[in-house]
Amino acid sequence: MVRYVAVDDCGNVLNPMLVEGQVRGGIAQGVGQALFEEVTYTADGQPEATSLLSYLVPSRADLPASTWIEP
Repeated sequence: MVRYVAVDDCGNVLNPMLVEGQVRGGIAQGVGQALFEEVTYTADGQPEATSLLSYLVPSRADLPASTWIEP
């Protein structure tokens, strides 16, 4: 991943830490979908992922360091 851009408009912020966590979580979710999501099938055409536990979710190590650095 070379670059990402995050834009948010949440109105009046009551708790900046919660907003920041939501933005970072959204970035992690987007990275996971873009880089790790894949639909695979067995030889007889059955999907291999039968539950959400089968999906690869990005860890902190999979994300750019700037995602976790305080502005």
